[in-house]
Amino acid sequence: MQRAEVRRVVLISAVSARPDVATDYAATKLAGEAALRDSGLRWTIFRPS
Repeated sequence: MQRAEVRRVVLISAVSARPDVATDYAATKLAGEAALRDSGLRWTIFRPS
């Protein structure tokens, strides 16, 4: 993405993306958020309710 000059990645996550929620869906969303945070890119994460 850096070569494509992407300025910001926007991720639509879930309000349930928390470590205390024990579902596969929440775990997947939480992992996606962590990967984006660790990517070195500029990012915005939305957790709609």
